[in-house]
Amino acid sequence: MHHQNRPPQHTKTLRETAAQIAFPDWRPHPDDWTSLHTGFDHGDPYTEVAVYRDRTRVHYARISGDDLKPFWERILATHTTQ
Repeated sequence: MHHQNRPPQHTKTLRETAAQIAFPDWRPHPDDWTSLHTGFDHGDPYTEVAVYRDRTRVHYARISGDDLKPFWERILATHTTQ
């Protein structure tokens, strides 16, 4: 059983992969943690990626429209080869 505050490793890796793609200049710091959220805004899909250092958000991106499918294709291609 996984603790609520400790996601399974594959989930953590997926979020970190998304952050690396969204923020190519980001270099993980020991206190960094990533967030990945997908949803629909008036029927249109979007993905939000964020990096937090402790409690401070240091990077944020919202990907939607024509950029969404290529973003996820890159995530899946990178994630499945790790």
